[in-house]
Amino acid sequence: MAVWMGALSTAVALLVSPVTIAVCRRKSTRVTAVLGGLVAALGCLFTSFASQFHQLFFSYGTVIGIGVGMTRDCSTLMVAQYFKRRREFVEIFIVSGSGLGISVMSAFIKRAISAIGWRLGLQAVTLAVFLTFILGTFYRSASLYHPQRRAILHLKNQKRKIKDKNKVDDGPPFFDYSTLRSKTVRILLVSTGISSFGINTPIFYL
Repeated sequence: MAVWMGALSTAVALLVSPVTIAVCRRKSTRVTAVLGGLVAALGCLFTSFASQFHQLFFSYGTVIGIGVGMTRDCSTLMVAQYFKRRREFVEIFIVSGSGLGISVMSAFIKRAISAIGWRLGLQAVTLAVFLTFILGTFYRSASLYHPQRRAILHLKNQKRKIKDKNKVDDGPPFFDYSTLRSKTVRILLVSTGISSFGINTPIFYL
């Protein structure tokens, strides 16, 4: 059962990625990140009060999965905004940080549950997860620090006035499938899907 819950949580986090990216493009990355942190913390809190397996599947497998997917995708978008030239170098530290976070949180969860029980231990984890809600409030668009910020804001205001005058929605489409026209992208999607069948199995069972 534990393996199924871990797999479900990861699957949900990955499946909500298209929706999360679409909301970030049309609305706000910061608001999405804040909501994701809140959803993940609430899912962890609900899990600490669960008494039946179907409640665990909903709170841990679904709610936490949605929250984790939202916060992770928002952080990826912020990195892409601030680091365009040296993104590969930054990605090294991000991936390393993810590995370090998994190790630290695993030890923290084990000690917390051993010391104060699994319910209070999960509530302690909830406080740690709630930090993602607080950190999400610090997200700022990279355009705020652009040297030509005033010119960018002026152009945006002009476009908004024209849009309001003509009543035309020139926002990005909610789902953009144009990248699927690339054969390279399709090959990467298929190969990633095939590798995903086994690459996460050891993590779930550990």
